[in-house]
Amino acid sequence: MTKGALIAAMNIGQAAEDEFHDWYDTEHLPERRRVPGFLACQRWIGASDRKVSVATYDLDDVKVLQSPAYLAIGGENLSPWSKRVLGRVERLMRFEGDQILPGDRLPPADAGGLLLNAMNIAPELEAEFNEWYDKEHIPALSAVPGVLCARRFRGTGNRKYVALYHLTAPEVQESAEWKQARESNWTSRLKPHFRDHLRLVCRRYVRGQAGARPPGWQREHARRYLETGGRDGHIWEGVTTLLLTTTGRRSGEPRTTPLIYGRAGDRYLVVASRGGAPAHPAWYQNLVARPEVGVQVMADRFAARARPATPAERPALWKTMTATWPAYDEYQRRTTREIPVVILERA
Repeated sequence: MTKGALIAAMNIGQAAEDEFHDWYDTEHLPERRRVPGFLACQRWIGASDRKVSVATYDLDDVKVLQSPAYLAIGGENLSPWSKRVLGRVERLMRFEGDQILPGDRLPPADAGGLLLNAMNIAPELEAEFNEWYDKEHIPALSAVPGVLCARRFRGTGNRKYVALYHLTAPEVQESAEWKQARESNWTSRLKPHFRDHLRLVCRRYVRGQAGARPPGWQREHARRYLETGGRDGHIWEGVTTLLLTTTGRRSGEPRTTPLIYGRAGDRYLVVASRGGAPAHPAWYQNLVARPEVGVQVMADRFAARARPATPAERPALWKTMTATWPAYDEYQRRTTREIPVVILERA
């Protein structure tokens, strides 16, 4: 039986990278995996640009996308979190279609790389294009060492044809064998007639690695913030940040940390999430020991007193902060400790 496919390719764009991956991993992908007829759901990240995201969904039949279970979570019924994130990304391609070669094959589970080729073809050459792809191009590339699976799809969207190549690693498509296999007289004759060509080379997405930041990135953020009076650093991945300076509870030295903030009247709010780690962050432990802190919001520097929100205050303030950064809810699910909301009041 012919299998279907849904492919979503996008550039993370103005979305916060950490939030984007939390949304995909904890809400968007699990929702779709629960829909009857979704057989395999895989995520990929651009091999040279981690802002590029591709999700491939293999379906029992493309008609699954018209089922009540899918319509209940798609289109106008997208969650508020989905609408927030998708409003900030750049969509490269959304494709719905049938697998036309070989027709019923599912992707390998152990691929380390993916090459996506999507395009339209001049209508007068469509029949020859399909013959070339099926009889010459796919067989030649399938024989290249490191190619685990090669499949073709035809469907709807801004590109009619898609080919997916699952590879042992993204570098396979740079090999001499690959370059030799993809060239022929027939290929050269048809290539000028390709339209809207999209080629994406990806590596398998692994949670915790795709959005990993280089060591010292927080210190660098704080340095730029201080040097520019917040012009560089106040807005970070679509949200606002401040600088919080605490006094080290052991060293007695000042410690400055950039943090996402929210507002509750004249008060500033920050969250001691540490990404859902088991222990509270050091800056939180510092302010519990010594509540007198320094705060900088843009160029405004002031002394403040910090305190954790009380049990009565926390629920409303938590909602304020998750509206700013929805991933906080996921961080809370990762840990048994209650993540504190900290209130900063001018001294």
